[in-house]
Amino acid sequence: MAFHNTRENESGLDLKREIDGDKVELVAGVKIFLRDRRFDFVIDFHEDREVSEFYFYEAKRD
Repeated sequence: MAFHNTRENESGLDLKREIDGDKVELVAGVKIFLRDRRFDFVIDFHEDREVSEFYFYEAKRD
């Protein structure tokens, strides 16, 4: 079952913390789905409870 507005699975496991591994079936499936895809631009929205303003930054990978 999918849950919206959370990054935890039905067992309460934080899926973002599991992204480096393949132990969680949902994480492994997403990684397989994205494996050969390339993106020119990505927007990542998330909440930062320590900041009250909007901010934007560029992340680069070599």
